Amino acid sequence: MANEKKVEVIGDYKLSSWNKVFRIKRVLKFGPNGSNQEEAKMKQVADAIGDDDKALLALYDRAGGAIWKNGEKVERGMFWDYKNNKPFEGKASKEKEDDEEAPEKKQGRPKKKSA
Repeated sequence: MANEKKVEVIGDYKLSSWNKVFRIKRVLKFGPNGSNQEEAKMKQVADAIGDDDKALLALYDRAGGAIWKNGEKVERGMFWDYKNNKPFEGKASKEKEDDEEAPEKKQGRPKKKSA
């Protein structure tokens, strides 16, 4: 039991870095520590999201923590949009889009052979 890692579970997701989870939860509950700008930004993002679980997933992803679902590692950027430096807004819809199979490529008409 002593070697067992602490893992945070949110729905189907497991967050493996307990230190990152603890820091984010502390900021969500108590606010930023003094004038720490990084923590102030975290609190601002969390307040904008409104849901602590969604905020935790987004901020954890932003911090580069490993997220697991059904025993497989989830790709970074699943909850945090690195390009625009903000959380994904319709996270559930993005995940559904990624899970859907790509439509099969249509076979075009065969090219005519030139004589």
